[in-house]
Amino acid sequence: MSKRETALQALLTAVTAAVPAADVKRNADVPLDVGPGGLVIVRDGDPGEPEVSLSPPLYAFDHRVPVELYVGTDGNPEGALDGLLTDIDAALLAARTLGGAVDHCEPVAPSIEAIPADAGAPLRAARFDILLVYVTASPLG
Repeated sequence: MSKRETALQALLTAVTAAVPAADVKRNADVPLDVGPGGLVIVRDGDPGEPEVSLSPPLYAFDHRVPVELYVGTDGNPEGALDGLLTDIDAALLAARTLGGAVDHCEPVAPSIEAIPADAGAPLRAARFDILLVYVTASPLG
């Protein structure tokens, strides 16, 4: 498995463990409705252009991984979003290297928005990136 895929899998595992009541998916479509625990979508994102050193060849990536949180508007949606964000933040603070899968991971401040109802119930969403820093021996790895 590539370093990129190892990093993404480790992040997905950490997020899933941090928010056990939420449904956590990778690269899923934006939902029409969510369950009571909320929905977290982790997208593959863009590893960007690596910083290259040549002897030996090493490729240092600052991979931005978009994360989307969705909750329903019943009850206290702001509190539910804050709870998901706080739980994910605590998990990342406790494991900055994701068990050795990356050199460092760092969440970026979220943007919060309301999603109007087209076919389903209205939702609240938080979107943010998690920066994964890692080094590989190949730009493809």
